[in-house]
Parts: sequence; C-alpha cells; structure tokens
Amino acid sequence: MIRTAHGRVLANLLGERIAQLKNHLAAGVPSDYALYRQLVGEIKGLTDALELSKQADMELSGNANS
Repeated sequence: MIRTAHGRVLANLLGERIAQLKNHLAAGVPSDYALYRQLVGEIKGLTDALELSKQADMELSGNANS
C-alpha cells in the first residue's frame, strides 16, 4: 500500500495518542466508570479514524478493493 506523507504523519500521531490512552488505562488513571468508558470510546474512535485514513490512502493510490 502506498501511504501519502499526510497519511504517514496522521498514522504516527494517532498511534501515539492511542498508546498514551492505553497506558492511562493500564495505569488505572480512570477514577470512575464514566471516565473509563470515555477513554475506551476515544481509543475506539481513533482506531476507526486510523483505518479510514488507511482506506483513503488506498483509494487515492488506486489500490482500493471496490
């Protein structure tokens, strides 16, 4: 798959933020269930955004499976 410069930078930024949030979860940062759910939801949303970024790069490079 061909990644654009933007796609590579975005993937790195999203990956770093996901790792940071996972570390917060592992360290017990969420003080209550509501905050835990918020962190898990943010991780899910960022993971989805990362997949969409990959899909966009594939479509732009002509490698999309339509």
